[in-house]
Amino acid sequence: VLYTMEDIGNYKVECCAKRIKERSPSTIINTVTKNITSTEDMKRYINTVDLIILAGDSPANINHLVNDYSFKNNIPWTRAGYHYYTAVCGPMYIPGQTACFECATEVTPMSLKNDLPFVSEVNKRYQVPSFAPVNGIAATIQAKEVISYLGEISEWHQTKEKMFVCDLKLLNMDLIDISTKKRCELC
Repeated sequence: VLYTMEDIGNYKVECCAKRIKERSPSTIINTVTKNITSTEDMKRYINTVDLIILAGDSPANINHLVNDYSFKNNIPWTRAGYHYYTAVCGPMYIPGQTACFECATEVTPMSLKNDLPFVSEVNKRYQVPSFAPVNGIAATIQAKEVISYLGEISEWHQTKEKMFVCDLKLLNMDLIDISTKKRCELC
């Protein structure tokens, strides 16, 4: 468990780093407690990494910002998250190998905001409530995918041009193909 009641009011990234250091004191962690609102912010705070893992939901265009930065800098990226009772992991976008987010968006199988129209009445920012088991599944699958990709265990890596979706309400899981023939100037 990364967060406790004592963490309320503190930055998530700082609390997470604290818990990781408690478990692995020799781990080197660099945290950034800044909002990413542009590709310039990404260059300033992220610069060059082996993989970008997106688990944020703001600003509203964060997927587009990460996609643009990733493909222009030849850095693979992936995302994980949830929407109400559905855990989502992937797809992993790999410059030079897969379509980018912009091209794959046209074939993404879900329009999650439209699936839950009542959300706008509950929360003006269209953020749905968090449910720990859903978050846990998304995080676990994402960790497995990241380790598989970075460890070059190709037979375990499943989210290249695919999205893992787990519906906890109906206990359904699926690996949805999102590959596309369309390519833009970016990818």
